[in-house]
Amino acid sequence: MKKEFTYFWDRFEEIFDKEWMSKEYTEDCALLCDFLTKSYPDNLSLPKIYAVEDSIILKWDINNNDISLDIKVNTLKGLWHSLNHETNEEEEFTIDLVDDINWIVIFYNLLQITGPSPCPPIAEKMIKDYNEAVENGDIIP
Repeated sequence: MKKEFTYFWDRFEEIFDKEWMSKEYTEDCALLCDFLTKSYPDNLSLPKIYAVEDSIILKWDINNNDISLDIKVNTLKGLWHSLNHETNEEEEFTIDLVDDINWIVIFYNLLQITGPSPCPPIAEKMIKDYNEAVENGDIIP
């Protein structure tokens, strides 16, 4: 495991140590944290992580964009919200994060906002998988 990706475990552990979230979600959060640790693209900035009731909120501030993903821990339903402060464009959608392909959508959207940067192999594969899924009609962008 890469050192920087202990970040997710450290942050989730802090959330439970401070009792910001009910202990009943510990197992669900561990699964979410494990997924993020293994799958998060190397070239994305790490999100700030908050807990509110039964949700984990991932928040990014990238290139004049405020982006949040509010994840209901027990269902893994996500609410994506993005606001571009330069153009005042807003985007909001709900997404089922049980399906790993939908994480590709989230990571792809973040990569689009981040702009050009070196693309590590995992991100290249995710983008390739996303594009194939769009071509096959498995997901609609």
